[in-house]
Amino acid sequence: MENSPQSPLPEPATSRDSRRDERIDFLRGLALIVITLDHIYGNWLTMVMPISLGLSDMAEVFVFLSGIVGGWSFARRSTRDGPWSATLHFWGRAIQLYLVYVVAGFLVLLLIRWTGTSQQLTLHRDTAILLPLDELLLRVAMLRQHVGHLSILPLYCCCLSCVPLWMWLRRRTQSVVPPTLLALALYLTAQWSVTSLPLPALVEAAIYYRPVPWMSLFLLGMVCGQLTPQRFAHPAWWGIALVIQATMLCWKLMDAPALALLLGKPNLGLGRMLHFLSLALLVSRLLPRQSHWYLSFIRGCGRRSLRTYLAGALAAVLISSLFTRGETSSLVQILGNGLAIAICLIVGNCSGVPASSESSSDVA
Repeated sequence: MENSPQSPLPEPATSRDSRRDERIDFLRGLALIVITLDHIYGNWLTMVMPISLGLSDMAEVFVFLSGIVGGWSFARRSTRDGPWSATLHFWGRAIQLYLVYVVAGFLVLLLIRWTGTSQQLTLHRDTAILLPLDELLLRVAMLRQHVGHLSILPLYCCCLSCVPLWMWLRRRTQSVVPPTLLALALYLTAQWSVTSLPLPALVEAAIYYRPVPWMSLFLLGMVCGQLTPQRFAHPAWWGIALVIQATMLCWKLMDAPALALLLGKPNLGLGRMLHFLSLALLVSRLLPRQSHWYLSFIRGCGRRSLRTYLAGALAAVLISSLFTRGETSSLVQILGNGLAIAICLIVGNCSGVPASSESSSDVA
């Protein structure tokens, strides 16, 4: 059924069904829990996590699914209140998330200082967490201080700020082709260092994710959220996805030198992008939209992703402080990982947001 000319935005394909797509909430909640465990310093469990495979991991899952949710949320709000109101809401939300990042990042740094887990930050680069508190807070606010895996929040602020522009392009063209081409163009040009944003050296060192390629993945998520599942039902898509997965796995097993250039995480290397998109296609076709396997307490973390994400960041520091105080037994490892998971589940499910809420996410 075609959208009427009066409709502010094309109606997302999946929003015509009143039932939520439980896969989105479940996979986002699962991704947040795995991200928390991945950032516990000295955690033996990371050896069996996706991050150890060196292909794509849960960061791609979260950004891509957040793009789907962001597109749905903007379309619903625009239909209800108008495009301008939706635009102001998303820009306001981006500002709010930046302030959350500054406060939460500062608190995480203080917790790292007090618990002596500075190793968690030096995994990627040197830090200056022993500076005076006012200077440390200023460094966080100016994006000059790395704050662990909270560094994805500035990227998310950029993504939310651009949602109105991308959805305006979708509305004007009545097609997903221009947004798709825009995403691909941004991604490909971002792979060359000459196209890097002219950021100061300290800012470049503090931001782990290069914004442009990761924003492209967010935009691709928005595009996929506007399409009907039947678009990818042809067996040829399955064949292409399987070939990509097999090829990437063989390259990984052979430890091909060129593969390292394709799997860079900060710039979302081409190998990571292809591996994730093909895996996402297979998962979307294999997992049913609703299932009793999608545990409600994990879906709760996906719905309330911001508070779960922040709780996971604090939990990672606390458990890291436990794991870095000498030899860690298997029992301590099990209890520590269990505690981190419990913190995420409790915070994600003890909330004022009702379980039946139509809100797609407390981030969007």
